[in-house]
Parts: sequence; C-alpha cells; structure tokens
Amino acid sequence: MNNPGNDWLNTIEIWDFPVSAYAGVDWFAMAITLIAIYFIGNQSKLGFYLMIIGNLAWITLGYLSQSLAMIIANLLFAAMNIRAIYVWSREEHRVDSSKPPSSNNPLLEPAQENTHKS
Repeated sequence: MNNPGNDWLNTIEIWDFPVSAYAGVDWFAMAITLIAIYFIGNQSKLGFYLMIIGNLAWITLGYLSQSLAMIIANLLFAAMNIRAIYVWSREEHRVDSSKPPSSNNPLLEPAQENTHKS
C-alpha cells in the first residue's frame, strides 16, 4: 500500500530536479560545508571539524549517486582537513587572539620603505 503522506517531499521539484533525491544528504552536506567555511574564514579550528563532517556527508552522497570521483575527492579533502587541524594545533602556528587579525598575517602588514640607496 502506497502512503502518499511519507513521500510528499519527493513530489516537490525545482527546475525539474526532485528536492530530496538523496534523502536530504545533499542538503545537509551543502549546509554543513557552508557553515564550516564560515568558521574557517573566522580562523576557528571548529570549521575544520565541521568540514570533515561535511566530507563524510559528501562521501555518503557519492556512494548514493555512485560517483567514485566524489568519494575519492572527499577522502582527500578530509585528509587535508585533518592535516590542517594538526598544523593549527601546533604552538608555533597559533594565532594570538589578543592581536587584531591584520597583525597575525604578515601578508597584511604595511610595506616597509627601502632605506638602502644605490
């Protein structure tokens, strides 16, 4: 017996694409990845942990959609995120939160004038 009450979300389509073709895994992966990028942009290590959760969701989606490339890519991205956690955890790479962000990044420091004459 078909229960239409359970499949209401599958009937919603946007541009001829079903909204929940992969049981919401695609939407979760997208949302958690965007949140992770926000945290990484704010120099929070939490973003890398969230990104790994996103990688697992994308790997799941790769399995559901039978995309080996998506699975391999996200395994590599997860490895890079684990490396980033390790690098950010080392003491010499810690950002001093008492300083403004520009003083923590040598690329944002003002250029020093050349005092040497030729």
